[in-house]
Amino acid sequence: MRITFLLISFIICVLPLASTAKEPLVSDEKSSALDEKNPSWQVSIIAGGFSKHLTDKYEPEEGYTEQHSNLGLEISQAGPGWVFSAQATYFKDSHDENSFLGVGAFGYRATLPYQFFIYGGIGAGYVRTSYYNGVIALPYVELGWWRISVEGSYLPEFKNTDSGIALQFKFKVFEW
Repeated sequence: MRITFLLISFIICVLPLASTAKEPLVSDEKSSALDEKNPSWQVSIIAGGFSKHLTDKYEPEEGYTEQHSNLGLEISQAGPGWVFSAQATYFKDSHDENSFLGVGAFGYRATLPYQFFIYGGIGAGYVRTSYYNGVIALPYVELGWWRISVEGSYLPEFKNTDSGIALQFKFKVFEW
């Protein structure tokens, strides 16, 4: 619960500050040349992750797996601003079973000083786990630096599943 509070507090404090940051003063001619060179898409590898279950109504006798093996790929627009993304991930679920998540997301990415960035958005897609198969909608928060980031999401309680928070790591491979 404390992690949720800290994460929400950080977003409320930092996102408004980041969105008010001013662009460097550059002449219109140089600005358009820079815009042409900026990449518009990026590919990231998703690997590793952790979760914390917030309820335990459906917890198995041996307990939940909260350190997850996963591997996935994300294609997204390179921000700042409003961006789209799509990701597909194979992972071990909370019962240590093979699972799949395919989701598209839309959100806002703000750049911060020293190559840091923050992202907040909502995703919708399909998930297949040992305890739930179907449509899913998830809020996303991502904090990153340069090519490395941590993405977090809240997982709601479904039939036969407990709610929780999940974190995964992303590594940007290339931009175009």
